[in-house]
Amino acid sequence: MKNILITTLLIFSIIEVKAQDFSVQINTGLSHFTGDATSSSTFLNAYTDNHSGYPNAIGNRYVPTYGIDLQLQKVFNGGFIFGTRFGFESINSRVDITSVKSGGNEIAASGHADSHLYYFNFNPYIGVRANLNKINLDVTSGIEIAPGLATRKYVDVKTIDGDYFNKPYNFSNFSPREDFRFRLGAEAVYDKFGVTVSYSRGIKNFNSETFPNSKLLPFYSELFRLGISYRIK
Repeated sequence: MKNILITTLLIFSIIEVKAQDFSVQINTGLSHFTGDATSSSTFLNAYTDNHSGYPNAIGNRYVPTYGIDLQLQKVFNGGFIFGTRFGFESINSRVDITSVKSGGNEIAASGHADSHLYYFNFNPYIGVRANLNKINLDVTSGIEIAPGLATRKYVDVKTIDGDYFNKPYNFSNFSPREDFRFRLGAEAVYDKFGVTVSYSRGIKNFNSETFPNSKLLPFYSELFRLGISYRIK
């Protein structure tokens, strides 16, 4: 009985809430798609009548990204953290265009095609806190559940003959599906202000659900973020 009581008291001392934090975070960084279905360069499937087209492969070049989150977390005795973030973000990727194909003809070209996918992001996580003098250092890991909101395509290609293609060809099923990712991050906070860094890697194969020209080869999202935070409470 004594051992049970001691164990119970130890458990309650560990899970006792030491602090509750509520903060807003703004981040930027780099994102792209990675996997066998991606390429750094490809050709543009072009429609000369309206100067539109779409790339023949998924781009894997990095493009700047951005996002904003609200974060709520509880810090327990012993430094254990349980929390969640929710907010808005973009995942962007680029492919270089080296030629244009139309009607069986191919001509050299230069330019690029960009994909911008917008998501609502929900990120439950766990972690640990270390107190370094007046700085709180939180290291966390978790999963991201991201329903798709919208997609934007951009094409900026010019052939050696001077023809310009600047209108993306939109497929009806180009709206982004939900994405699932693993996330590892850290935040250093002094007083109310902090610096954040994180890495996210998709665990869901986008496949041809989103881009029909991927030929079922796998590709995943990948993001590197750097941001600032302000602790409201």
